[in-house]
Amino acid sequence: MKIYIVVLLLFLLSFSAKSQGFTAAQVDAANTGKNAWYMSKKSRQVLLHLNLVRTDATLYLDTYYQSYRLARELQHYPPNSPTYVASLSRDAQKVKNLPLLKPSFWMTLNAKWHARYMGRKGKTGHSSPNRPSFSFWLKFLRADTMDENCSYGFNDPIAINFQLLIDDHTPSLGHRKAIFNKTSNHVGISIKTHQKYDYNCVQDFYGKKKR
Repeated sequence: MKIYIVVLLLFLLSFSAKSQGFTAAQVDAANTGKNAWYMSKKSRQVLLHLNLVRTDATLYLDTYYQSYRLARELQHYPPNSPTYVASLSRDAQKVKNLPLLKPSFWMTLNAKWHARYMGRKGKTGHSSPNRPSFSFWLKFLRADTMDENCSYGFNDPIAINFQLLIDDHTPSLGHRKAIFNKTSNHVGISIKTHQKYDYNCVQDFYGKKKR
């Protein structure tokens, strides 16, 4: 019952926020995964929100942060560190009109493999057996950069992305930097159940520099 209440409240807050934040044209442009049949509906929504962040990060924080805070409270997670929230607010001011991410079939397969394995084993991290290496994908895709984000504990697109953007207690801010990477232009996403954290979401980005 609690899960249904969380979903309902997040939906209502998101619907209200859209009318005050991004335009219909911006939301439509950001919805690059709408025809990505190989992604789940939730994964396509994660991609939509990643693109909204890259369109205008400050506006995204203003529009959706309260939805994320509510999700944490309803699931009895402790508040995020104010230091990391403040640093996100500062970094967001420099992020606007980054290239929109397009869905990637190959990266989605890669993300599904990893999310499924991590979920079944109850593990965290970036290593799973029999998965092609990052160096393989860089050569196969002729890409210049590749990043991977792993989120745990949420299956709501807004909460997943905010967890990674705030990057609580991660001094390198690697997850945030991956989302803000201006070279990235493709991403694969998968959300699977997790033995320990209920859910895990894997985001695999790659990018090609302009020649």
